[in-house]
Amino acid sequence: QESQLKITLTSNIPKAMLLTAERTQLSQMKLLINKYMMLLPASDSLGTVLDNITLAATNNQLTLSELEPQPSVPNDFYTTVPIKVALSGTYQQLGAFFDQLAHLAYYVYPSNLTINLTPSASTANSQTTDSLDAQMTIMLYSPLMQVPA
Repeated sequence: QESQLKITLTSNIPKAMLLTAERTQLSQMKLLINKYMMLLPASDSLGTVLDNITLAATNNQLTLSELEPQPSVPNDFYTTVPIKVALSGTYQQLGAFFDQLAHLAYYVYPSNLTINLTPSASTANSQTTDSLDAQMTIMLYSPLMQVPA
């Protein structure tokens, strides 16, 4: 009977160690998911996001010709809200706009970006100021639910 108990104990120790490791990993994953969830804006903050996009365009002297949120698309644990945006300005202005988007307190993802060159007329000192027209979809991600602790 003692040898049978030794065999049982020997087979159960790795299972117990694995269970402890899985619990530790689960708690670490919950912390990580909550950290990433904090980077996603709340679903009711679309107005703030639109204001921040408008402010980024205005701060960089871009002409904002379209800012149109599309219907949200739910996924597993988050939802995406596509926002159609059309801007025009110089290369440096567009670069500064994307830099400002990257430094927002939450995560947005510009996608489907197309940029076209629009040559403009010569100025008084015979320099041409070419403008870039950019159309894109900015994807806003927000959580569907809060992860239980």
